This record gives sequence, C-alpha cells and structure tokens, in this order.
Amino acid sequence: NSFWRRLPHVLELLQPVRDAIQQLEGDQAMLSQLRSVWAALTKHFLAWQARDNLDAALKADNVPAVLKVRKHKSLHAAAVLAYALDPVNFQAGQQQGTWRTPAANLTVAEEKLVKALLVRMLGATTFEEKRVIQLEWSNFKLVALSSDSNSSTATLAADLEYLTTRTQQGSKTMLQPMAERIGWWDTAAFKSWPKLAIAARRLLPRQVTSCAAERNWSKWGLLFTKLRNRMSLERANKLIFIAGNKGCMQPRNPEHAVVIGMIEE
Repeated sequence: NSFWRRLPHVLELLQPVRDAIQQLEGDQAMLSQLRSVWAALTKHFLAWQARDNLDAALKADNVPAVLKVRKHKSLHAAAVLAYALDPVNFQAGQQQGTWRTPAANLTVAEEKLVKALLVRMLGATTFEEKRVIQLEWSNFKLVALSSDSNSSTATLAADLEYLTTRTQQGSKTMLQPMAERIGWWDTAAFKSWPKLAIAARRLLPRQVTSCAAERNWSKWGLLFTKLRNRMSLERANKLIFIAGNKGCMQPRNPEHAVVIGMIEE
C-alpha cells in the first residue's frame, strides 16, 4: 500500500527529469542552455519537497540536496560561461530598451570557476594578461546596455531585442539561430570585449551531449549497406555532408531556428 501511495509523488518528481533528458539529447540543446535546465530542475525539486501532502518517508530523503550534489559534479564551468555569454540569455531591464548580461545571475562560486576557465582558455600566463581578462569580465558583468541613440552601448543593444526573441511551437521553445548569436560577438561585441568574444566563439557552438555524433554514425550505418559496400570514402563523405546539412538550405523561418526544449513550469 505504501508503494502505491508514494508512486504518484515519485512520478511527479521524475517527469521533468525525463523531459530534461529528452530536451538535452533529443532536441540537440546547446551548451549555453544547460544551466537553465539545471535551474528549472532545482526549482521543481524544491517545490516538490515543500508540498504539505508529501509522504514523510519521501520528504526525509531530501531529494533537493541529492540534486545539488549531482549538479556540483556535473555542471562544468564551460556550461556556466556559455550561459553567461549567449545573447539569447540577456535579460530586459526595468526601462524599455535596456538589457543586462546573464553574468549578473551567477553565484560567487560559479563566477570563480568562470574566471579560472577564461584564464585557461585564453592562455593567460602573466599577471598583466590575467588582469586584462578580469577587468573585461567585470565590465561585461556590470554593464547596462541601452538602445538609446545617445548611449555608448546603443550598437551592442540594437540586435538584442531580436536575438532574445523566443517563439513557442507546441512544448518547445524556438531560439534564434546560433550563427546570428555568434555573429553578435564577432561584430558589435568584439570591440568592447575582445577576450570574451574569443571564448564565446569557442563555446557557443558546442552541444551538450555527443548525440549529434551518434546520429552521424547512424547515418553512416544506413549509407553503407550490402548493396553499396563498394562506395568510395570521398563519395560517402559528400553524401553524409548533404544529409546532415540539407536543412540549412531552407529559407530563413522560425521553424528552422535552433530548437531548445525548455522545462515547463
């Protein structure tokens, strides 16, 4: 009887976990979205733990504490830095046309890891090189971007309204194409934060899992059959390239934007 009484509570707890796995593996989520998924899971677990009708035995397990330990082991500094650098994560300020960077949302521990990662990524060895990176990060964290034509950050803020736009299609949230988000760093943002632009160029195109590579292996398995086992490697590479990139030939449309499934609250 106790098993069946607890089962609905357990299913309620695990459903968002199952959705998160589907989003990260099936929807080809990028590295910059991983921290948001962890944040949504943490919020769900805390709300579940705080329920008044939760079974006492389940409440005693303190599941949010277990998730916190798991997050500490699994959430790499690269995912946190990618979250902070992705223009899609910028947040609108209280005044219309103003924006603040996601770096302001990081905890003290996360910021410490991010700074250490930047030093390693950019190959800073001298005190002066490290100081330049620290100053650039501090400026990026504290800056308030404004689209006002009289503001010095008007060029930076001009594209953020478009880049942060999300459209809902069913249970999935469609983000703007990654190429345009990286393009923001290559053009407007590069002049203000050249060191961070290099880090953004390296991290933002990265996917969370190796599922894309595994799908590529599957394509190779479907391509080389008993009837086509004498195909040259050069021709096979071309066919695989076409199969993997044919979606890029479609006209620009929200339906072809990067798909990121976010956990529904």
